[in-house]
Amino acid sequence: MLAISYILLSVIMTILILSGIWYSLVKFYDTKQAAKRPFIKSVAVLLGWHIYLVLISQTDLIKDISLPPKLPILIFGPIILMVVIAWTKYKNDPRLDALPQSWPIYYQTFRIAVETMIHFTFIAAILPKSASFNGYNFDIMMGILAPFVAYFLVKNNKQKPLVKYWNMLGIIMVLFVAFIVASSIYNPSIWGSETILVDLKFVEMPYLLLAGFLAPSAIIIHIISLMQGRKSKLT
Repeated sequence: MLAISYILLSVIMTILILSGIWYSLVKFYDTKQAAKRPFIKSVAVLLGWHIYLVLISQTDLIKDISLPPKLPILIFGPIILMVVIAWTKYKNDPRLDALPQSWPIYYQTFRIAVETMIHFTFIAAILPKSASFNGYNFDIMMGILAPFVAYFLVKNNKQKPLVKYWNMLGIIMVLFVAFIVASSIYNPSIWGSETILVDLKFVEMPYLLLAGFLAPSAIIIHIISLMQGRKSKLT
């Protein structure tokens, strides 16, 4: 059931992301025909990334815990590169304005489901306690606060700086959890252990979707919100 939950949530969030892209493109171009080509590109990128995760999870390379760390290089490396390229290329893209600025904020509500799954992943002895809300992971609060931030700050259009800080805090929270997991794999002595604290099932599908898709999607949507924040009016 836990494995199915990872797959199901990833499918739902992928559909939600594509729905947001389609909405903004149709609104920007005014016709579905004009929006079709850039939308297909978006589908190809997301589908290609999921295929990459499936393929990389089948190799022994990602299960190698020797240095240099393979998981950050093979998973986070390409994501960081894509984020840098996207920021450079699309930070002033007018198509971003077609997406309601409350949408990226509401999106973060999914972190409630993510943190619940992380809790049960800890119960299944795949992740350490420190990576769950039983330990040092307080990221569930971002999911709980998301609808309130979207409604009271974005809808009221009065606290734009706070939206910026909330996005930055959200990124930091995800990175902190990533540090907990990475250090539990590659340097468990930080946590007082001489052995790895993460079961290597974590780098297999569907659990790899956490590090490979779900967590990065939270960061990327935060970045989209920050891109939109350059405007003087929140909608």
